[in-house]
Amino acid sequence: MATIGQMLGEARRKAGLSIADVAHETHIHGNMLHHIEEDDFSKFASVAYAKSFIRNYAEFLEVDLGDAMVALDSSKTLRLGEHELMGEM
Repeated sequence: MATIGQMLGEARRKAGLSIADVAHETHIHGNMLHHIEEDDFSKFASVAYAKSFIRNYAEFLEVDLGDAMVALDSSKTLRLGEHELMGEM
């Protein structure tokens, strides 16, 4: 199964959008979008911020949020800074 970042990146490319396009429309900084697509959540201030940005990104791209959250929850480890979070998202 594809990761959340892979799913969102693929949907963005399929829609013909650049990260700058999505950043402009969602008001999410392009670097944060890049980190989401790379499944690198270490730059987010908290799990809540990561989930919020992922939710907004998924809604903008019309990616089924349920599927996105299942993909996120199925990953074994979520890195947030120096901490590894297991199943907290």
